[in-house]
Amino acid sequence: MAQEYEYGFLPQDEGYLGLLGNLFSPVRRPIIEAPETTYLDADGVKYPQYSEGVYGEPEFGLEYMPAYRAVAGLLSDPVEAAKAMPEAMRQSANEQILAGLDIATGGTGELVTEDGDRISFDPLAVPATSAIAPAVATARALPNETILGSGYGKIGHNQPPVVVGKTPYVVTNELRGTQFRTAELPDGSRVLLDASGQPYIEDKTINKLLTGTPITEMSSVFTPPSRGILVDPIEVSPEDFEGQWMVNAAGDRTRYGNLSEVNGIPLYGRGTDLEGGDEFMQSQRAAWASAPTAISGMENQVKSIRGGLLGPEGKDAPINLITTNMAERSGDFAVDTAETIMRMIPNMDISKKDLKAFEKKIKEKYKDFPGLSDPDAALEWLNKDRYTKGAGNRRLFFAQTAAAGDFQKRGFPDMGSVRAAISRPETRFMPYGRTGAAISRLADEGELAVRRRLEEIDNPHKTYPDMIGKPDAYLGGYGVTLDRAMAFPDTYSTLLGRGSDQSGIRRVFDIGREAQFMTPELVDLQMRYIEEQKRLLRQYGLLNDVY
Repeated sequence: MAQEYEYGFLPQDEGYLGLLGNLFSPVRRPIIEAPETTYLDADGVKYPQYSEGVYGEPEFGLEYMPAYRAVAGLLSDPVEAAKAMPEAMRQSANEQILAGLDIATGGTGELVTEDGDRISFDPLAVPATSAIAPAVATARALPNETILGSGYGKIGHNQPPVVVGKTPYVVTNELRGTQFRTAELPDGSRVLLDASGQPYIEDKTINKLLTGTPITEMSSVFTPPSRGILVDPIEVSPEDFEGQWMVNAAGDRTRYGNLSEVNGIPLYGRGTDLEGGDEFMQSQRAAWASAPTAISGMENQVKSIRGGLLGPEGKDAPINLITTNMAERSGDFAVDTAETIMRMIPNMDISKKDLKAFEKKIKEKYKDFPGLSDPDAALEWLNKDRYTKGAGNRRLFFAQTAAAGDFQKRGFPDMGSVRAAISRPETRFMPYGRTGAAISRLADEGELAVRRRLEEIDNPHKTYPDMIGKPDAYLGGYGVTLDRAMAFPDTYSTLLGRGSDQSGIRRVFDIGREAQFMTPELVDLQMRYIEEQKRLLRQYGLLNDVY
């Protein structure tokens, strides 16, 4: 039967979301001229060769995702699927992906191509960064990975993981169009793996420089808050939010507690008190804290939903905030990064000449900087007028100056290590956009959001003056975080339909308050993805949620 539509992205679009992203791309195009698949015989092995087809204008919808169609059983006949989706399968690392999807939907993985060639799923043939991982899950046992340290599929000791907010076994960097398997370092940090199974961090992410302390050598001493300061994490499921709204809460990766040492260097004074990131929701102070402009955006999004401006469906339904991590260096604006740098400097072996050079650089822009000889005065300067935009820019300049190559060579605190130390181990080395580690109630059914300004707050946030949502707003977090494209398919459909690239999409989420209505179809897709990733995490020793 001739194919009428092409599902997923075309070859020229692969750089947007990469291999895994293509499986979750809610788009189809009418086929004007079908692509052609032929096979090149080389030394007895047949290699597929593809010609590009000609397509009409794209159409968008959740039901057009290749992964959704496969998991939902819409492609129940794998041989017909091979005939119907040659281009999507070409983008999915050849017939191995199709065989894996067959296993995921209850088949044997033994297929016959449109040319009559038999193919079988071979786990050894699937690349380390392949999208087959979430599709196959644990239908078949994959071979043990050779990774540092002890444990099955882990780096270091077998530390019991936190169930809420776990990173999937395979993660996507949407901006770069890359996918990686993940493991765990001895300190509990999740880490990417390269094709050979070794710890890896993409260039210019946590540190713009290509030099610095390797991630396997970074260390920190961190003390969680006393019991009762944060409520215990709660695992929730997408089905708990069917018929409700999700609004993105873009935030940095910082954590909640006290940081007292980085790379063996004790922090001056009492150390750095952290109270940010996903865990803020567990502090029972509000649904979210941020700058006034960001809180206004959330407040206005609630009003838009209540006014039916996003559509009549669910305009009175509950509205929730769902966290989505910003880029690796997003914490530089907060007090945490600059304060940690300043508390490290007094206990480091930095020459007086280099300290003076740093002071001079800061004073070129901020003449009132008191210098480094009096750490208390410098810390007071960093925290002066802390809730203003100017104070944030001052902290950012301080951090970026220390991060510059010249001062990194002079022995100032290693910036990659500082950024890692203030961040949650689960996300510190992961790509941006992990969604769903924490969810809070922004507005109850039919209600508007409750907003409080600085003068109305008894216990204000360390960096941000405004809060939104009731004190008991925390609802929980997904057991496994989602790719942002899967969490907000409507926004991705709209932006990609306008021709936005991934940097543009990231900007929209970082400064906007995107909303997604949780339809039964989307809930079903997200739940299946989470369960499949849980099975894979268990298999590789990264999850133990059975006690």
